[in-house]
Order: sequence, then structure tokens, then C-alpha cells
Amino acid sequence: MLYKVTRTGTFKVVHNFDCATDGCNNWVPLVQRTDGTMFGVSQGGGIYNSGAVFRIASSSFPPFIIVENYAAKSGATIDILGNGFTGATAVKFGSVPATSFKVVNSTLITAVVPPTAITGLVSVTTPTGTVSTLKNLKVSPTVTGFNPPSGPVGTPVVITGTGFTGATKVTFAGVAATQFTVNSVTKITATVPSGPLTGKIVVITPGGTGSSTTSFTVN
Repeated sequence: MLYKVTRTGTFKVVHNFDCATDGCNNWVPLVQRTDGTMFGVSQGGGIYNSGAVFRIASSSFPPFIIVENYAAKSGATIDILGNGFTGATAVKFGSVPATSFKVVNSTLITAVVPPTAITGLVSVTTPTGTVSTLKNLKVSPTVTGFNPPSGPVGTPVVITGTGFTGATKVTFAGVAATQFTVNSVTKITATVPSGPLTGKIVVITPGGTGSSTTSFTVN
């Protein structure tokens, strides 16, 4: 039996296996293609009672797409795998459109993660509709600069970069800033906390961690 259980606990039988035609005693996990089709292998049953490879398609198995690693930084080029990509008109990272993407063939698209992208689902719009990933692509932040480059404790520092939305922590030389404001996806204003030594500025978001390449100097 192949069944489906929703997150709210609703149980539904998708298919009852007939040992003679479908096979029985399934012995490997089901595999799902991006068009939604399920595949499996049974140990017994089938035409010669020696097992079978089976395929199940259902309207309850919607198509989806997958992306490499499910983690990327702004400016990175990622591969998107799926079906029916010919004629695709848009790729989005969450609600943010990709400014650059290429339909390589009907099953592969390459897309550049835009500077304003944030952690979220990736979607592709094709002539037949829109398909999305089943889990979020984590967009890690980058710290490209900060101003001023030095100052005493209490100095407000403007940090520039990408992927700052939802930032949960900003540190100076490992010491957490007690005050910071996420002004935009590319800008944070943070106050230099008491106690830090000269060191790098780090921004932490749900998508990962980004660090400056140079150090802020406390004077």
C-alpha cells in the first residue's frame, strides 16, 4: 500500500498494490522524479514472481524543482533541475526575480543569485505554470564594506553587503553588538559594543554567516 499523510494528520491511500501485477514486499525507499512520478522496487510478485520495478503517477504528486546544495551567496550561479523548462520566462529567489538566467535545455536552467535575494523557495515560471523547490535555498550574507573603518566604543557603523534581511546577530571581533538595525537587504547600522578588540565584522542571518575581509579598528 502507498499512502499519504498530511501535516495535519489526514490519511489517504494513493495505491493498493496487487502482488501479481505491481509486485510486493517493496525493499528500497521510493524515489521521486521532479515531474512528481514515484518509482520503486519490489522483492516479490510481478510477472515471474521475482520482483518488479514500478512507477506511480498521481495528481497528488505535483511537479517540483531542485537546486544544487540549497545554499548560495549573492552573485553565485546555481543549477536548477526540473522538467518542461523550454520557454521559461522567469526565475525567482523568494519574491526576488533573478536578473540573469539561462535555459540550457528542458531540464536545466542556470541562474545568478541577485544581490537582494533572501533565504526562500526558488521558483521557475514556464508556459504551463510555476514550479518551486520543496525547501528553501539558504542565501548566506556577504559583508563587502563598512564605514567608518575605525572608532571608539559607541560608534555607529554602516555595514554594506548582501543578504542581510532577517539578520539575528552582528559581531565586532567576536563581541555581539547590542544595538543594530537592518536598514535593507544590503545595509545594516550597528553600534560598536564595549569590550571588543580590533577585528572583523560578522553578520549572521538564517541563511548563514558573512564576514568582512578587513578589520574594524577600535581606538
